[in-house]
Amino acid sequence: MKTSICKRASLFVPICIITLFSCKNTLEDQEIQIIPLAQNINLAQDRDTEMIAFKNVSFIRISTKKYLMSDMMRFAGVFNNQLFLYDKDCIISTDITTGDIINQINRKGNGPEEYISILSASLDTYDQTLIVYDPDKNRITKYSFNGDFKGIIQLEESGCTCVMSDNNYLVCYRPNSSIKNLFGIYDRNWNVIRKSNLMQSSVKSRIMAFNVPHTFNNKYYIRQNYKDTLFCINLSSESPEIHLQRGKYRMPDEYRNSLTAMAKVRDRYIEINDVNIAGNHLFVGYFYDQKLYRDVWNLVNSELLSRSVINNPNCRYGFPIHIEGQTIYCWCDFVYNNSIFCFLPHWESIKLFPNHSEEDNPILIKIDLS
Repeated sequence: MKTSICKRASLFVPICIITLFSCKNTLEDQEIQIIPLAQNINLAQDRDTEMIAFKNVSFIRISTKKYLMSDMMRFAGVFNNQLFLYDKDCIISTDITTGDIINQINRKGNGPEEYISILSASLDTYDQTLIVYDPDKNRITKYSFNGDFKGIIQLEESGCTCVMSDNNYLVCYRPNSSIKNLFGIYDRNWNVIRKSNLMQSSVKSRIMAFNVPHTFNNKYYIRQNYKDTLFCINLSSESPEIHLQRGKYRMPDEYRNSLTAMAKVRDRYIEINDVNIAGNHLFVGYFYDQKLYRDVWNLVNSELLSRSVINNPNCRYGFPIHIEGQTIYCWCDFVYNNSIFCFLPHWESIKLFPNHSEEDNPILIKIDLS
């Protein structure tokens, strides 16, 4: 399986566990945490500190015998020691300890109980159901964890769907000229609880959710594409909590109305790619000056702890960990409970597993935080 850096960098809509922190800066009269990306963009590249305290590191070698996943792997959830992953065609459940594939759910097709492609998948552990969004049919299809068909939800406004920690549903709508809202929250019977456009903008943008089920304090976090603020949402409101301050490196909205104009200037600006939060650490990946930056920030004092700048294969991939006499670099692809999960690139995998092939399913590293 051969994967480019930039392709792998945009694979996941990750999850994260949030620990509340004090906020000392304000934005629009609300207290939020400020992360000064613009102020620190020219600091030394490839900087490290021992910033993550962890109590255990383990590896999950996902079996290749039953199914070879595509490059577009994503995380659906964890249930009873089973890890659920998916690509555009298939969902697999693996033993979270051994990596052995337990179930392969492939209902791809044009039939009434099938999907054409998968854009998002989430676990509803309340009734042990997979919630699958098919953008081609513009609908949600429900399956049991074994792949049995359980029903269809056809929404007037549809989009990527996640199950929230209180067992309600969050739908991030696909933006177009007829849809004014950016997301909606639905109850167990798919009745609308509320809808929101979050922030008015002259540029059509979508919502990126990065916190899914079983979070501390029933908190769910989203960000609006092209915007700098990370919001916490609940059944009644949304509130800004973290501001990724890009300053003069934020692309003006007028460029975004033209793909041609945007292509000419985008290298001058910071473009956020992915966000994760684990404990007191913010993991943020972004593009600037034709390079992919991966930063780890301390959310207690807004200090930059680690930075890797990626512009070619076989380079430093993220933050370092030391194990079995080796230093390997990994990136936080998703978080579940108090553990970080990272897909290792092949050149890092062979440091620990010399027989690992580029054509194998990837190796996951699971880091349990202290």
